Amino acid sequence: MFLLAIQTSIQPYSLSILKDGACLRHVQLQSSYSYSEELMQHVDDLLRGAELNYSDVSCVAVSHGPGSYTGLRLGVSVAKTIGFVYRMPIIGVSALEAQVMGLAQTKRLYFSVMPARKGELNCQLFSFIEGDLNVLSNQYSQSEEDFIKKCKSFEKEISICGALSLNVRDTLSEHEHCALFPKELSGLDVGQRALALYSDAMTYSERSLNVQYSHLPLIGKST
Repeated sequence: MFLLAIQTSIQPYSLSILKDGACLRHVQLQSSYSYSEELMQHVDDLLRGAELNYSDVSCVAVSHGPGSYTGLRLGVSVAKTIGFVYRMPIIGVSALEAQVMGLAQTKRLYFSVMPARKGELNCQLFSFIEGDLNVLSNQYSQSEEDFIKKCKSFEKEISICGALSLNVRDTLSEHEHCALFPKELSGLDVGQRALALYSDAMTYSERSLNVQYSHLPLIGKST
């Protein structure tokens, strides 16, 4: 099974082809002001480099939020175009869920975080049960200051995964219960999460796939 994954929630954008769950080909895209014209060409080039046609691909996965609204809209539009033209199933994937793929350990809590508005983070809390992702909170936005306070309040070991600012890294690296995993979200993460959601019975659906979140509800307020 071949799966095409598109990650445009956060830069650097990336594309991946997975074969039976393993990365067959991956490309990270350089910053550009003409993504709208170029992204489809990058997808064509990726498939050509893997010696594949669109007819070889079983489904397309795309990150639908949270993240940059412009990037999300672009990625979702390209995924919908591919799905419509080739009657291919489309799997919308939460960027925060995708980001923690590959970190599965039992008896740990995982905060997945992404930059939001200035000084804020998009956040969601997870655990893993027998390797399966277990969602423990809704997605939300929080100031970095409040997020640091929340992490310090945990007595259980907690892992924090994502694009972390120097303030968050420097402050929480000194806290004994916190393990930091700074990382860039990639198309491979999106593909791995999509595989967990994929069903052999999936077919193309006319149901619209839309950008889910660009900005999340802000909770808490520092005084």
